[in-house]
This record gives sequence, structure tokens and C-alpha cells, in this order.
Amino acid sequence: MVVDVNWDTWESRMQAARREVARALGFEPGLTLEAPFGEVEVRLPGGRRRLRGNLRTGLWRLVEDEAALSDEAPLVEILRRLDVGVHG
Repeated sequence: MVVDVNWDTWESRMQAARREVARALGFEPGLTLEAPFGEVEVRLPGGRRRLRGNLRTGLWRLVEDEAALSDEAPLVEILRRLDVGVHG
């Protein structure tokens, strides 16, 4: 059995991102994680928009389908840019 020694780090970073989104948008989102790369995707309800981030770099972007709607930026900055209409 192979144990990924970075799993605890990824898991804690992922949970921190989940809490950050929950605080900003008022709901706890579902997240998917590609552990070897530290890439995370948050599905926003009510549409095709998602937040994609990298736990290694701390940079995120807003995407719809596969088109980027923002430049890469820290999660807090991306969440600040979102308006109420994004998730409702």
C-alpha cells in the first residue's frame, strides 16, 4: 500500500478553501481534488461556473465551461469579485 504523505496537507488546504468559500458565499460547496497536483475545483450552484484553484500556488480563477472568466488570483480576491447573481 502506498501512502501519500502530502494527503494531510492537501486535505487541510482543501478544507480551508471550502471554509473561505462558505464564508464569502453563504454555502458550503462541493470540492474535487486532484491530490498529486493540488488542483481543486469548486462547483457554484445555479449554473456552469466553477472556481478552479491550485493549492500549491494559492492561485484561483473563475471559469464557465472551459473558458476562463478571470485571471489567476488569490481565492480571497476572486471571491470579492463575485456578485450575488453568480450563485443564485
